[in-house]
Amino acid sequence: MNTRRSLKRIGDYDRLQGITLLTNIISIVRNASNDFWWSDPISSLSILDHAREHFDLVINLWQEVPGELAAQASMIQNTFIPLVEAQRSISQVQHFTSLANSAIEVGEIVHASSYFTKASDELNKAKTILTESNDPTAFMMLDSIADEEGELEIISSLARLATIYEQAVSDLAEGKNDSALKACTDIAKFVKKLESAVNH
Repeated sequence: MNTRRSLKRIGDYDRLQGITLLTNIISIVRNASNDFWWSDPISSLSILDHAREHFDLVINLWQEVPGELAAQASMIQNTFIPLVEAQRSISQVQHFTSLANSAIEVGEIVHASSYFTKASDELNKAKTILTESNDPTAFMMLDSIADEEGELEIISSLARLATIYEQAVSDLAEGKNDSALKACTDIAKFVKKLESAVNH
């Protein structure tokens, strides 16, 4: 039967592995990816998943042990797990944005708009997680993505605007006047949204 001391030793291994992956290793990989020919943070997702596995192991091991170990398991659950999930979403934002930019380069506006929408969804997910956290690291992460949020909203709206415009032109060419009129109405809405984002 595992004693409290042995459970702590076993759990400490996974706890420290998770922290190391979440801090040092992820930074090294991100810096390396910036120097790569195609800078894309998708590689960091496997590291974050690995960190999550270690944290889950120690949480499952300690949460049923009354006292200090259960309290530490709760701290890991409430502090480190949200940071892992927020960083996963931020990496996904950068990944989808990279795919969107590549799609724009080859004229695939519809695909670009779809990827920008996915990036926006992931950014909102990260913001929700970080806003609900009381950890100082979460506050710093919120500050770091503030500028990215504004830029993403503008470029996402531009891509969506281009998609609607293409559809309006296509509908007019095919004589679908009602659809073209609706597209023009949508364009007006997006222009107002863009003005709001730019002036924010």
